[in-house]
Amino acid sequence: MTKELESRLIQRTERARNQGYFYQLEMESGVKEMGLVPANSGPKKDTGRLFEGIEFTITVQGEYRQILDFVGRLESGEHFYRLVSASMSRLEGGSASAPGSLLSLTTTVQLLGLP
Repeated sequence: MTKELESRLIQRTERARNQGYFYQLEMESGVKEMGLVPANSGPKKDTGRLFEGIEFTITVQGEYRQILDFVGRLESGEHFYRLVSASMSRLEGGSASAPGSLLSLTTTVQLLGLP
């Protein structure tokens, strides 16, 4: 059981692997990633904790169903996550009800990881 739990944790120092997780979600859901920023990339001073939330802010664009699929894949993904904030808007020139209209989602999440 411990191995299963540990396999779902990320490590702060594995930046490329962590970003690859979001790129995989992008590819599977069909959204277009517009920005991915590790929000707290520096080392933490409190080394007494076993786990920590490693924060990322990601902006994606896509149709409503693609955005919904992206969020669903994030929720049921291989890593434990916590939603910190989310904001969605319709891109200029589109109609929210028109098929194919593009939306933008900016979300900040924390993935559970090792310090």
